[in-house]
Amino acid sequence: MKKIILTIAIASLVITSSYSKNSDFISSLEFKNGYPTNETSKKLYDELDYQRAVQAYIWGFPLVSSASIRRGLFEDMKMSHYDILVYEKYLDTKSIWFTGNNTTPYGISMFNLGEDGPVVVELPKAPQAGMLNDFWWRTIGIGRLGPDKAEGGKYLIVPPNYKGELPEEGYFKIQSKMYDYMFFMRAFVEKDDLETTVNNLFNNIKIYPYSKRANPRANKVVPATGKYINTIEPDGMEFWKLLSKVLNDNPIEERDRAFMVMLKPLGIEKGKAFNPTDRQKKILVKAAKVGKMMSQTISFNPRMEEATAYEGTHWKHTFTMNTTQGQWQEAEHYTQLDERMHYLYLGTWPGEFMNYPYPSNGQRYIESFKDKDGNWLDGSKNYILHVPADVPSIRFWSVTVYDNKTRSMTMNKQNRAAVSSLDNMVLNKDGSADLYFGPKAPKGLEKNWVNTSASEGWFVWFRFYGTKKPFFNKTWQLSDFEKLD
Repeated sequence: MKKIILTIAIASLVITSSYSKNSDFISSLEFKNGYPTNETSKKLYDELDYQRAVQAYIWGFPLVSSASIRRGLFEDMKMSHYDILVYEKYLDTKSIWFTGNNTTPYGISMFNLGEDGPVVVELPKAPQAGMLNDFWWRTIGIGRLGPDKAEGGKYLIVPPNYKGELPEEGYFKIQSKMYDYMFFMRAFVEKDDLETTVNNLFNNIKIYPYSKRANPRANKVVPATGKYINTIEPDGMEFWKLLSKVLNDNPIEERDRAFMVMLKPLGIEKGKAFNPTDRQKKILVKAAKVGKMMSQTISFNPRMEEATAYEGTHWKHTFTMNTTQGQWQEAEHYTQLDERMHYLYLGTWPGEFMNYPYPSNGQRYIESFKDKDGNWLDGSKNYILHVPADVPSIRFWSVTVYDNKTRSMTMNKQNRAAVSSLDNMVLNKDGSADLYFGPKAPKGLEKNWVNTSASEGWFVWFRFYGTKKPFFNKTWQLSDFEKLD
């Protein structure tokens, strides 16, 4: 019986440990009469905490990504809560944002419901579409995507467990599960008048504590085009410091309790300052490295069957996670840990309208990291992408190049990372287009080209703004990138 129990124990160790250590680790473990020696116990606890920390990295990444955006705004742009960052002349390659694009002006703001209680977001009547979201990236559509339908209106975001009085009417109410919250808005340019569109929208948006509604402070609008802002998640111990802060500043939800017990032996505990020991630091630094590599693999080389966009190609669906409001990141029987990382390691602000499974005015994205031969896209090589005629998009389409390390638009000398149907590109006689990517511009086709020389590795998101039936029945498809040299 003892032999059977010991065999089971060793088999379990093989399953859980062989992926992170070689077989020498297994052979170094010593059990006497079925009990681990002190040295074996130490080794196994180190391995246990390390494995849990790696999984906690993947679990906690959305919170750290959100906190990194706040840090970038506050440190690089000297902003505060309620200030509104505005890309008044579109986002460009000077800032580092996960998979941003330069087709619409952006506005972004941060606020904390724990500091000031309920917060009001007041929108003017204007051509706009945006989101309100907590730091887990659970988004609520506003503007064209929300109940105000871009006709103007007031949203009231209510903190968790709030006991104060609230108005019966006059607001679209949102019950938050967190205190940390974000505002994101896109402006739609009318009559090619960018300046007027931006001013009419962002100078008339109001974000303020409900308690200050009688005389709200004017929001500071911070121009950002051409400015450097770094929103990338930090490495090493800084990652865990940000995670600890967000967890301490917000309620812990029932779905996340199992991860909190994994973090406790590593010094991250609700209600306590984060002061890790040297042992904990060593484990956490290593886990952050491996957790990041696992996250890169989940995003760049997804194994979910539903990620495949076109059979026989390397195109993938950007969204595999549930973005339905009220069902965010949940499948029938589990929380979508990998599906969430698949998107959020590369992107931000996942909206329900970006993942409708039917033709609509919403958006759909697909992505590619490899060429026809299955090789990773290389910034020093030249490629061609053939885009067939009649792209199934209602408004327009675009393809944007991102650096695979920053996950931001490639920082080339042209300050141009995308090609769009809104551009005056050169088309073939049948209405199709050949797009070029690489360090060398094809003569006479410069408008169809993106310079990738600033990135060792790169990938693209192909965006459909408004989707038609051929996108879903796949009677229209993209082929893979083909290397030219």
